[in-house]
Amino acid sequence: MRKHLGIGVPFIKVVDVLYKPMSHNTYKNRNRMDILSDLAYELDIDIERLTWEFGKYLAGVISLAVTESIRTQKIGSKRMKHLYKPLSDKYKKRKNPKHKDDFWVDTGFLAEHISVYHGGVHGDLYVGIPASVKYTGSGVPVKNVIRYLERGTRTVPARPLFTPILKQVSKNIDTLFNQFISVVKERGGL
Repeated sequence: MRKHLGIGVPFIKVVDVLYKPMSHNTYKNRNRMDILSDLAYELDIDIERLTWEFGKYLAGVISLAVTESIRTQKIGSKRMKHLYKPLSDKYKKRKNPKHKDDFWVDTGFLAEHISVYHGGVHGDLYVGIPASVKYTGSGVPVKNVIRYLERGTRTVPARPLFTPILKQVSKNIDTLFNQFISVVKERGGL
């Protein structure tokens, strides 16, 4: 389910996790949309709003996963130092001594900017970091930094963070969808 914008920034297209295009029209995907449609009707909520709220729910799940991976320096149950090529000594010297061995440092910026937004030619619904977001102060687009870290550069090896998290979210989409539906039903609405 992982997708990439042409610029290489990972995101999830909400519509694709709810139902895939007709070429992938499976029972599970049709069933998810039927559940959403029934719930929207039952609670008198617009289906687009319900889809938007599911996108916000996914954004929260991804934000928490990003924050936790950075805090623990783990991707899933594996430590980053066992997954990635070590940081160079030259680079470690330039880093804050407190974080010299950390592959990713949590400033909160990435997790805070994961959101649900409309994009693409058709105004599709996405969860990720919009291309317009820039780091405060430097003005560097976040998409560039993420692209370099996810894919690597000529001199910096890839150290993906978002790609494995999005794979995990996609793999567990049925559980996440059912949790979202349960919460909406418990509340009696959004």
